[in-house]
Amino acid sequence: MALLELASVNTFYGRSHILFDVSLSVEKGEVVSLLGRNGAGKSTTFRSIIGLTPPRTGEVSFRGERISGLRPYQICRKGVGFVPEDRRCFPDLTVRENLEVAVRREKQTSSPWTVEKSIPSSPVSRSGRRTSGTSCRAGSSRCSPSPAPS
Repeated sequence: MALLELASVNTFYGRSHILFDVSLSVEKGEVVSLLGRNGAGKSTTFRSIIGLTPPRTGEVSFRGERISGLRPYQICRKGVGFVPEDRRCFPDLTVRENLEVAVRREKQTSSPWTVEKSIPSSPVSRSGRRTSGTSCRAGSSRCSPSPAPS
């Protein structure tokens, strides 16, 4: 059983058909890249998985359970996360604090997400305490801080 599976997903923005029969399968421990030109549907694929732009037809499954049709917060509680490409963050928080916003505190979670578990060798876990969330370097802005200003 695949960890994440999309089967014949078709997603629309209004009347515009954006994703055409997208199918993919991601196994546990597998690293997958979704590549394509601007406007090819990469972001829409992720938005369809997390429920922000639900598929009109097709199915998204996580750990063998259908998640398409659920609300985004319900999908998140099942363990699916999303980091938007525009790096929305809280500018008054540090990089580490922005990551800690995502920490799952639900009691039904047997292995809660932590910053240390996710990026143990990252500079965020060591020095991101004081670096502003908006001062991240572009190439690594999702996980590591820029050098602190002198």
